[in-house]
Parts: sequence; structure tokens; C-alpha cells
Amino acid sequence: MEEQPDHLIRSPQKILSKLSILQKNKNILTVWFGAQGNSFVTTILEINRKDNVFICDGCNETMLGQVLNSPKISFKTEHLGALVAFDATNIVKTEHQGFLAFVIPVPSSMHWLEQREFYRVKVPMLNPGLCQLTLKDQEPIQLKLHDISIRGFSLMNASDEISELLVPGAQFEKCKLVLENKEEVA
Repeated sequence: MEEQPDHLIRSPQKILSKLSILQKNKNILTVWFGAQGNSFVTTILEINRKDNVFICDGCNETMLGQVLNSPKISFKTEHLGALVAFDATNIVKTEHQGFLAFVIPVPSSMHWLEQREFYRVKVPMLNPGLCQLTLKDQEPIQLKLHDISIRGFSLMNASDEISELLVPGAQFEKCKLVLENKEEVA
């Protein structure tokens, strides 16, 4: 099975859930179309789960005509630091509460890339925590913590010698995380 990026959503239920978040928060979506990279902004007005479509407010009649004839239509926005993008096909002109709108089938995939820095906690500069690495036949190495997240932490290091040890995939045993209150986590 081909591995998918963590930020690519293919589940119809999850895509509908993400569209609902964008609708509830009234996120502004930029619609990109045409060979010249034309664009306009819109919002999601309604989601019809039964028909697997959603409705966005329209632009002017001329521009909407160009969108309907465009071979590639992309939607992009940002929600609380997450970059969101999806492509659309088979867009249909409609009216919503008497105003120009368009109906879009729920996309088969959506990119929802949550930016790492929004979910990381900086460690206090005055009293940073430490990560203590104990290597075989060497004195323990103490590295200052830079930040912490639910998936891990980052360290500050100025030593070339230690940098050579800190490569992706490296595993260390007998490590300790010493936080501000001096509690150790092994």
C-alpha cells in the first residue's frame, strides 16, 4: 500500500468534518482557477451531507462562468495555523437565499497541514529543562530543552561532536528529561 502524507485526508467523513469546521468558523477560502491564476474569495454557506456537496457564496456572473469552464479549481485557506487545500471539479451554479452561489462535490482528498510551531510550548529561558544522555563509557551529556510538544521535544546544541550523534533515527537508552521543578522523567 502506498504511504500517504500525514496531512492528506481521504476519509469522506473526516473531510466533511473539516469542511464543517471551516463553515462554523466562517473561514475565508481563496478559489484559484484558470491558466492566469485568477482568484476570488468565498465562504462555505451550507453542507449537504446527504448529497455529499457543499455550497459557497458566488462571485460575479462573469467570473463564475470562468470558474465553471476551468479545468482546475483549487481552494486554499488557513484555520488556526493549519494550512488547508483541496481541488474541486464538477462545480454547478446555483442560488442560495436569492444570491448567486455554487455547489461543489465534497473532494476526494484534502490537505490539512497543521503547523508544528502552533502546538509547541517554549521552555523558559531562565530555567530551561535539560535532556541528559548517558552514552556508553562516557560522562552524561546535558542538553538544554528548546521546546516541548505532545510528540517530543527539541534540544539546543552548539557542539559539533554531539551533533554527529544526533541524527534522524538515532536511539538513546538511559535518557532523562529534567524539567524546571527538577523532577526527572526517564
